[in-house]
Amino acid sequence: KRCSSKCNFLGSANWGDLSSKKRSAACALGYSKCSWEHPPFNNPIELTSWNYLSNQQRKYATILKCNEANWNKNVNHYFDYSWEELLLYDIGCWCDLGYSKLSWEGEIHPPGSEHKYFSELSSKELKGAKCAGYSAKTWDIDFVCIKEAISS
Repeated sequence: KRCSSKCNFLGSANWGDLSSKKRSAACALGYSKCSWEHPPFNNPIELTSWNYLSNQQRKYATILKCNEANWNKNVNHYFDYSWEELLLYDIGCWCDLGYSKLSWEGEIHPPGSEHKYFSELSSKELKGAKCAGYSAKTWDIDFVCIKEAISS
């Protein structure tokens, strides 16, 4: 399971297995059964780091056993961080995935890791993907979404 010591979030439990309190908290954060069971990025809140959540949103996330560290890693995947923040907080995940300041900021194309399934990642890229809070399931769902967007 993805969330043993992490937040009880996103694909770690079936929607129907959540307690009514946790399901209510998930709904308050904008989740539905579909977006809960098919992460990542099926809910706009996932693009928001902990620091930008409202106090009410943090309260609901806390009900789901999230805190700042595991929200930013396992839900946001550090996407709301600037390149400078990644360096400041020594979060090398995205460097391991081949990103640079320019590719992170969208000035140049993303690295080759963006075009691979989880099973195709090199050992260094796997380290980066796991550091950024991805599992094979969430990486591959994200990868398929990117491929579909490119081909449409």
